[in-house]
Amino acid sequence: MFNLDDMDKPVDVAGGSWVDDIPNHPGVRLKVRSRNYKPFNVAHDALLRSFGKRATQAHNSPIYQSKAGALLADHILLDWENAVQVKGKPAPYDKETAVKVLTSVDERGMGQTFRDVVAYAAGIVADNHLGMAEDIAGN
Repeated sequence: MFNLDDMDKPVDVAGGSWVDDIPNHPGVRLKVRSRNYKPFNVAHDALLRSFGKRATQAHNSPIYQSKAGALLADHILLDWENAVQVKGKPAPYDKETAVKVLTSVDERGMGQTFRDVVAYAAGIVADNHLGMAEDIAGN
């Protein structure tokens, strides 16, 4: 059964949701938007198109990784708790630090790991949105 009372209720996809219980990262909490956030998808599609015929191999490119990190910082990651440390202390979220970490293509793999964690959290939010849609639809 479809609950028409819920049809016109807005879904806040821009505000994001907190995600914790991130595998291998105890105590880390991220506030992220869904990986299905339209402005992110439009920008990501444009990034892939910029690689032309090499788009299928783009994910391995340091240029792609850095630019994809910038897109995560611009569109997906909104806040964090216990995600980044500076001088041994948890650093508060700020966009400049988010961009620095997410665009890093470093030998230790911190940038890639953080991009993966943000993408994982964005996937959880997307799955939660799907669950809400199924609940509204009565499935």
